[in-house]
Order: sequence, then C-alpha cells, then structure tokens
Amino acid sequence: MFPDDPAASAADITMALSLDHVVCAFFTLAVFRQLQRLALARALEYVEALLPLEPQTRAMSEEIAAIFTRFLRGRGVVSPHLAARDIAAMTRGLICAAGLVGETDDAVFLARLRFAIMGYLSVAGSS
Repeated sequence: MFPDDPAASAADITMALSLDHVVCAFFTLAVFRQLQRLALARALEYVEALLPLEPQTRAMSEEIAAIFTRFLRGRGVVSPHLAARDIAAMTRGLICAAGLVGETDDAVFLARLRFAIMGYLSVAGSS
C-alpha cells in the first residue's frame, strides 16, 4: 500500500538510512542529469534564476530542501538549514567545474562529491 503523502514517506525512509547512504542516493540523480547534459542543465539553471518559479516547482524545491534539512537535524548536524544550503551550493559548483572540463564519469565524480560532503559535515560538526 502506498501512502497518500509521498513527501512524508520519503522523509520516513531517509530517516531510517545512514548519512552516507542518503548523501550518495540524494545526489546521484542530480549528478547524472548535470554531467550527461551539461549544456542543457546550465541553460536551465540560468533561465530558472531569471524567471519566477511556478508555485508547484517552488513548493517541490522547498520540500526537498526541508526533507534534507530534517534529515541533517535528525543526525545532529549543527545548523542543518545552513548545512543543507551549503551542500547544495557546493554540489552545484563541483558539478559545474566537472562539466567544464568534460568529465562524464558519474562514479568517479560521485566519489569525490561524497568525500567533499562528508568532509564538510565532519567539520561542520554534530551536536
């Protein structure tokens, strides 16, 4: 049976998983999309920054950020909202840098991204 609220079920699932597992899973899709179609992804990010988001798109983005923030809070991360925002920005920057040099190996990139995020979280601290 599927729950009526997909966001609630996603949050329940993520809380049951390890930090490392969620970091890998959470960013795999974003990395694949960005590295495989870098020019399109960069154009879309540019246009999205200029145009107002549709209410449904904005709500979905906010919910994804909220789920990740709650997950970080549940793991004792200090300032989880700030950590979630920093991780998203760090991820976008690393994806852009990888794309600019023509990197297309998702597995190699994901390993570096995981190392960067886990390193950030280890320095950002837990309560």
